[in-house]
Amino acid sequence: MFLKSILGLLIILSAHFSFCQIQDVDGIAKRANRLLQFLEQNHLQPREVNNDFAKDLHHTILNSLDTDKEFFFQEDIQSLVVLSDSLDDFILSKELSYLLLLEEKFLARIELASQIVMSFLERKKINLFQEGLPFSENTSFPIDKEGFTKKWEAIVLESLHRKILFSIEDENQLNKDSIQLALNDAILKTKKSYSDYFKRLSATDDYFEILYLNAIAKTFDPHSSYFNSTLRDEFTEELSSERVVFGISYQTNNVGEVEITEILPGSSAWYSEGIHSGDVILSIKSGEKQYLDVSNSSISEFSSFFNDLESNSIVLEIKTARNEVKEVILNKRAVYSDGDVIKTAVLKGEKKVGYISLPDFYTNWTDTSVLGCANDIAKALLKLQKENIDGLILDLRNNGGGSIDEAIDIVGIFINYGPVVIEESSEGEAYTYKDFNRGSIYRGPLIVMVNNASASASEIVAGAMQDYNRGLIVGQKTFGKATGQYIHALDPTREFIFSNLVEEDDSWGYAKVTNIGLYRINKQSLQGVGVLPDILTQSMRPKSASRYEKDYPHFIQLDSIGKKVYFTPKAKLNTAAISTQYKIIEENKIDSISLLIEKMDSILLQLDRENNLKTSYGLLQQRQILRKRITSLKGAVEFDYTPNSFLFNEQVMKMSPFLLDYDKSFLNRLNRDVELNEVYKIMNLYLQFQ
Repeated sequence: MFLKSILGLLIILSAHFSFCQIQDVDGIAKRANRLLQFLEQNHLQPREVNNDFAKDLHHTILNSLDTDKEFFFQEDIQSLVVLSDSLDDFILSKELSYLLLLEEKFLARIELASQIVMSFLERKKINLFQEGLPFSENTSFPIDKEGFTKKWEAIVLESLHRKILFSIEDENQLNKDSIQLALNDAILKTKKSYSDYFKRLSATDDYFEILYLNAIAKTFDPHSSYFNSTLRDEFTEELSSERVVFGISYQTNNVGEVEITEILPGSSAWYSEGIHSGDVILSIKSGEKQYLDVSNSSISEFSSFFNDLESNSIVLEIKTARNEVKEVILNKRAVYSDGDVIKTAVLKGEKKVGYISLPDFYTNWTDTSVLGCANDIAKALLKLQKENIDGLILDLRNNGGGSIDEAIDIVGIFINYGPVVIEESSEGEAYTYKDFNRGSIYRGPLIVMVNNASASASEIVAGAMQDYNRGLIVGQKTFGKATGQYIHALDPTREFIFSNLVEEDDSWGYAKVTNIGLYRINKQSLQGVGVLPDILTQSMRPKSASRYEKDYPHFIQLDSIGKKVYFTPKAKLNTAAISTQYKIIEENKIDSISLLIEKMDSILLQLDRENNLKTSYGLLQQRQILRKRITSLKGAVEFDYTPNSFLFNEQVMKMSPFLLDYDKSFLNRLNRDVELNEVYKIMNLYLQFQ
């Protein structure tokens, strides 16, 4: 190992690092060393830091930086491999040779790729009319500059091919003259997009530091990671039901302008009434010093300007749809975030069924006086029960988790009292988390909806409901994440007993570390397994979008636990009879829709491999036909319910115009939710067996 380290250092010292931008070499090396020590001490299943760890870290870094093998030569990889076996030693000895070489090679190849792309796009003639285009393949790194050039020319050809393909509106346009016009337009757009892309890649700032430190954590497991102070704030904000924002979303339009695409209700932009979707941003100003001419800037420069704002107030110069130019003043303010809070409705049909959608298990990490999602659900249930609902659907589809404490409290809403989940710590100790409050807020019939994107805290709730026979779990198998993480400051002073008397040094950053394994109260872990629903229904998601915990590298494996747990489940539900009746009454339209979605998915895969414009256009037409057929089938579905706001909500909505907008949009979604309609049918059957 020592000889390999010396050899690596000699190679590094012979290089000039002409492209390197990393400034704080000592700081990064210290943070890497501290992070590794922290993970070894606190991780649920700490790895031995040896050659195997070093090799895995090398692959994690490469997969993060160059997934499609577009930027490095094979000789670059070989020079990195020489050092990769010593990565463990480098971290322990606070040596950064590998990272410096990685950055040097990467930035040099970005510059070369940029030259190749721009040179190719400036050719007088680009031939798109051959029988097939030489599409790039991502199975190996190019051998040399010639191979690198061919690969990037193929990548650009693919980009042009796609832009032309999606600009064709009629088969008659598949002629040389029409395609040449489309090609000219595609070249202009591609120049702009790649210029922006390479600028973004070159402006590394702390990119390599975050990449390197994050890879160290992810070599332990997929959910451990490294945050600097900014990323940590963003992460904790994700688990909050509010956002402090100006209230606009934007993107580049077809002619390269920065166009406003959405106005967030309740925001400063929404209240101003002077700015609308479709308006083009010409300039942005904040205070006396910060100004950006957006018309001559890339989207990344615009985004960077937003991120670097020193004030909570900005002046936007915009051009309206009528070509009027005006200035609008916007201020940051906390707004209700529709995508992150519970939403409720009453589904009225044969039976009156309450519906609660919970997109994530939000809480307030910084203000404990503000209660989280469990409290919101409890209040919603009290209002729903005043509507005399016959049953309740709790929708956890696409809920990736969040606060475990909130999940435990939510289970407590539905059970009398008892254990909810078992936690195993990194010290090997097992602890049972219980609902200690006797009694429940809701005792009626319950269905919990899940799918493959329901994870972590969602699985705790679904698993506990299943173990207690408290309700039906309906949908598709869940994601299978049964580990917990916490965020801890890497500042070494945090380890001392009087550390709270010393101001935290956030320059060390933060570690999100997997430190607990979670088990159902039946003593089995959901890790890599998920919750299997009592009644399986068809998903409206393409199968290519289905990915599970066990598909990720370095995922932790858990089996069962020998902890004694005592709980009293309700009488077992007659799920077999309900499932049988459901299969008899359903009209199979949902099966037909699901099959068509699979076919669309298959066509997308073919499009990715196809390199002939006529064939691609034919595939695109097939996809459009399928899309129309799916829309038609969904439109032909006879919904068994009508979604309504309950009375209390309607009164609140009338007092708050932006909440009224949210509610209308939400009810419209429920009117088109084919999966929810199937679950409503199952609820009606469930009620017959009560």
